[in-house]
Amino acid sequence: MLAAGIAVETLFRLGVNSAVIAPGSRSAPFAIALASHKGIETIPVLDERSAAFFALGLAKRNRQPIILLCSSGTAAANFYPAIVEASISNVPLIVITADRPQEMRDCRSRQTIDQVKLYAHYPRWQHELSVPELSEDYLKYLRQTLSHAVNTALWPHSGPVHINAPFKDPLEPTVDKRCQAFVKSVNFADFFNHLSPQPDYRTLISPIASQSLQTELSNFKKGIIVVGQYQCVKAEDAQAFVHAIANISKALQWPVLADAHNSLRNFSEELPLLISNYDIVLRNPEVAEELIPEAVLSVGPLPTSKVLRKWLSSQNAKTWVLEENPVNVDDLHRNATHLHLSAETFANLLSQTSNASSDYASLWRNADTEVQHLLSAKLKQTDELFEGKWAYELSQLLPENANIFISSSMPVRDFEFFWQPNNQKILTYFNRGANGIDGTLSSALGVAHGNLNPTVLVTGDLALLYDTNGFLINNHFQGHLTILLINNNGGRIFENLPVAAHDVSFEKFFATPQFISFKNICTTYNVDYQLLESWEMLEDALKTFPNKGIRLLELPTDSKRDVPHRKALLNEVSQQLNLIQNQTSDI
Repeated sequence: MLAAGIAVETLFRLGVNSAVIAPGSRSAPFAIALASHKGIETIPVLDERSAAFFALGLAKRNRQPIILLCSSGTAAANFYPAIVEASISNVPLIVITADRPQEMRDCRSRQTIDQVKLYAHYPRWQHELSVPELSEDYLKYLRQTLSHAVNTALWPHSGPVHINAPFKDPLEPTVDKRCQAFVKSVNFADFFNHLSPQPDYRTLISPIASQSLQTELSNFKKGIIVVGQYQCVKAEDAQAFVHAIANISKALQWPVLADAHNSLRNFSEELPLLISNYDIVLRNPEVAEELIPEAVLSVGPLPTSKVLRKWLSSQNAKTWVLEENPVNVDDLHRNATHLHLSAETFANLLSQTSNASSDYASLWRNADTEVQHLLSAKLKQTDELFEGKWAYELSQLLPENANIFISSSMPVRDFEFFWQPNNQKILTYFNRGANGIDGTLSSALGVAHGNLNPTVLVTGDLALLYDTNGFLINNHFQGHLTILLINNNGGRIFENLPVAAHDVSFEKFFATPQFISFKNICTTYNVDYQLLESWEMLEDALKTFPNKGIRLLELPTDSKRDVPHRKALLNEVSQQLNLIQNQTSDI
């Protein structure tokens, strides 16, 4: 128990103040030490997979490492999907898996599997602790090991670290006179004195020679800034990121093509050259040809839009890829110069003396504005519950400083297609590292936990069903989460693929409809439920947000109608743009 207490105090002094605990026996020393620490919030979650995704959501919002603890055996294996997502999404987690000592392994001891390097290459660092012993040398080793773990989780490439912690019996607190005498002999004030939270190393990067870079960039008058799935998890981070992108755009006079996932669309007043409807604009071959750039600055992972990706991959533009972490985020494999800098650092390298807006930037802005007017007019006239319209509605209905969590699959696509610019400073969250649907509810609850601003999860029915154990968090959940459930009864994203033509197998093996009553699920988990039968009901429901608990708003949709309607709508607006561009080709 002493070793666990020292470990917990070390983590606390390094700035770690939240722990998600999956109950179990072998992890008792850590669980008791965490629960006893007044400076650490401890949240018990029954299901290990849900616990891991809940911790992921907490860490996404706080951008500080969260302790994730479980017992030995298959409990640790259930953490795997969330650790994969945390690794790819650069989310810091301190994963502690309790274990049996080495002499109890490989002998059919209960709840024992090989947990060493259990998560393969996904942790940034992994280490198996020595079995605790009563010595100051051991405590110094433990302190240094956990200090390194926290540092590695944050820098230079944030992500999960894995500590495998073997414990011998007894696991519960006991009275040990030898231990009591040892504790009295250690000066713990000096022992912990030097520990403090790690600085944000991104602010310590030395500026590189910038004159030649700015000169090269400024030579291109037909340039674009493509900002992909960059997750800003705090209001101050989002504001700094928006300000940086705005300054880059101003300095170069290049338009900003912003994926809906990076929150730029929610700060539109700061970005005069913001382009939100590029997917529809580029569906028109003539307009796409006219907008071919000479240069591209790509920030972070690429946007979701397949239309944009295909257009970019067909160009021979001079390309820079800006990504602060030392990873490859260019899945188009372009001939590009990779700059491992933050957007803020890059913006500081550029002179803020701006030129007049270029004809090329004006052409982009005119096209984007026309698409926005055409699309808004058509969606306003849409009374039926077309599933794509939720994004258009929420972009105008959510209050200032709200949070929105978008599930993978079809909600991500409609978010990209139909989310309109606003100035509500809404923060966007998602699990788009591995792009899976598992853990969506639990992650969203992690984002909403302790959050004073309204949080909305938009999810499909299968993604929600896949994580209904997340509702078990409700008993310990502090805050409020509104779930907008887009219920099209199955994995209807597959209806956009050629496999949908195979009538014999499609419904059973791809769409997989479940015909579940979500009202009954909500009753089981004590979740407020409302069936939405019109867009007016959605608007009324979002006028106020409860202070606590979970509510589910179910929006039933018809995929057989919506899939062809979505395609027709996007193409129709794009072709109408062609007529407008013919009239304004003298720009």
